[in-house]
Amino acid sequence: MSDLYNRIQELCKANNISVTTMCKESGASRASLSDLKVGRKQSLSAETLSKIASYFGVSVDYLINGSYRSEITSLANGIVVLHGSSQQELDASANELERGSYRIVYREHGVIIAADNDGPATDEQIDAIIATYSNQKSTKKAPAGDGERSVSDDDIKFALFRGREEITDAMYEEVLNFAEYVARREEEKKRKG
Repeated sequence: MSDLYNRIQELCKANNISVTTMCKESGASRASLSDLKVGRKQSLSAETLSKIASYFGVSVDYLINGSYRSEITSLANGIVVLHGSSQQELDASANELERGSYRIVYREHGVIIAADNDGPATDEQIDAIIATYSNQKSTKKAPAGDGERSVSDDDIKFALFRGREEITDAMYEEVLNFAEYVARREEEKKRKG
């Protein structure tokens, strides 16, 4: 049995529910947890991890690592963003994801972005997320070279909202505001810590 499965099982026991009940109530796949239990899977999809973490009110990082070494944010289409207080902690979390079904697609500026190998994310969606994080850390963006296309707000909207077409400017603004809130929260943690 994996450490991940053991942590999920411990959370179920602490809440006096079965794994099956938790799966039904959270929307997580019972088959995926069975595969994890017997070793047919080494990890769970970002979507399943997010559902279980939300159900128990813990972070995805806690499920994966058993601690709160780095903050993990699950985005649409199996894309995961890791933020940590040290590069060593980030690398440890990234290594754990890579042992599962993820590949690292970006690693700079204290941010690691991983994509689920089995997830539905397209290269364009991954590029849009990377552009969002890399642009947050740099003050200047190099112009697109010949034959390259620049990433637009529409590309970012597509990546964040899983390709839904009825995205309003208000919805997009709300996501940007949330991203700003998270950035301010992290700065406050660093300032206090």
